[in-house]
Amino acid sequence: MLSPSTADKDIGAKFVAYEEHGVEEYWILDPETLVHRFFSRQGEFFVEFATGAPRIFSKAIPGFRIQRDWLVPGSPPLVLECLTQIVGEE
Repeated sequence: MLSPSTADKDIGAKFVAYEEHGVEEYWILDPETLVHRFFSRQGEFFVEFATGAPRIFSKAIPGFRIQRDWLVPGSPPLVLECLTQIVGEE
């Protein structure tokens, strides 16, 4: 999650370092603007995915997914609700 004190590093130097060192997936969650960006590795570079999608399916962790609306600060459902939704989707 982006913090005002580290945002420049998170979307700049850290992003580049993760890309260079083979990290498979990088999520940038901005609680202030609610602009959430999801990147996965394609070859040597990160490529953005799930732009505007209501559900985000991790490409690095098989079976892991979240609802975009769960990322809105102050309004995430209870963990049990989230798990019930996930299990109910299968």
